[in-house]
Amino acid sequence: EQKNEEMLRKKNKLERNIEILSQLSTSEAMLEGNWQDLGSQISTSVVMALEVDVCQIWYYNFKEDNFYQLYQNTQDEKHTQPFHVLTAAQAPTFLQSLQEQAHLLIADIKSSSLDDTTKQYIAQRHAQAHSLAIFPCILSQKQKLLITCFHHEPKVWELEDITFLKSVKDEMSIAYQAFKRKQAQQRIEKQNDDITASIN
Repeated sequence: EQKNEEMLRKKNKLERNIEILSQLSTSEAMLEGNWQDLGSQISTSVVMALEVDVCQIWYYNFKEDNFYQLYQNTQDEKHTQPFHVLTAAQAPTFLQSLQEQAHLLIADIKSSSLDDTTKQYIAQRHAQAHSLAIFPCILSQKQKLLITCFHHEPKVWELEDITFLKSVKDEMSIAYQAFKRKQAQQRIEKQNDDITASIN
């Protein structure tokens, strides 16, 4: 009976995640590559699907060696943190995840093998956090994003969680390509308008 309950829970979770991804992939922001709205939708979707307290999306500026927090969504106001800039030196594990293009799932931060510097950053910014997920998203050689999730309880990260985050990464890549196409189209239209204006 317990096994059946667990299978039913996973089935319901998978169906819910499929619905969340469907809504995300067909949203106007996704189809138009509108990152201003899309980032918020993605962080909201991750919080719902993974059932975590906080989801943040970071942009890595390789010239400055800084992470810029672009979006944040929380289940509870008490977990909300102001948007800020994080140097790579403050959280070496974040940078390592990007460089190795490898995700990291931690059930218990305190007893994990995380470096002390990253643990100190988490303790300062997310004092109630017990679990952590780090997921890199490489859009291009210069456009690199990082998804971080925090939860106040020990969390067993499941295969469904990893699958969902991989799907989100794919959707972000699609949206980025849509954004680039839109930029190219706008440049062509502007050139055409300039030529038309010079002829007239």
